[in-house]
Amino acid sequence: WRRSRRRERSSRTSTTQGAGLTKDIEQLTIRLMQTTNEKNGQIERLSRQIQDSLRQAEEDKEDALFELKRAKDQELELVLADKQSVVLRNEKEKEELQNELDKTRVNMNDGINKLTREKHEAIQELDERDEIEKEGFQELKVG
Repeated sequence: WRRSRRRERSSRTSTTQGAGLTKDIEQLTIRLMQTTNEKNGQIERLSRQIQDSLRQAEEDKEDALFELKRAKDQELELVLADKQSVVLRNEKEKEELQNELDKTRVNMNDGINKLTREKHEAIQELDERDEIEKEGFQELKVG
């Protein structure tokens, strides 16, 4: 009789223990699911943060490329403006040199014309002297 009671007690205890274990397993399973859900939520948040960071990095890259292009364009504009300034200075210098050359030509032509006039006057004067001398010889011969 004692043995059967022990078995009963033992079987009740194991049933009670089994029910307690089942309850523990259910609670652990619920807890594991909650933890899994929390971790999945954290993973999703981190994934969104990573995606946002990647998008922001891409936007920053595009902004930086735009700024770089703009800076290069400005640099090219400065170089072009500098070259245009040099060209304008050279053109002005060329024009001034051309004006000086033109003045020199005019002065040279005036000088040549003056020398040519003086030469003609000198030739005319020599011709007149020659004429006077010939007349003087003629008078000496005649006289």
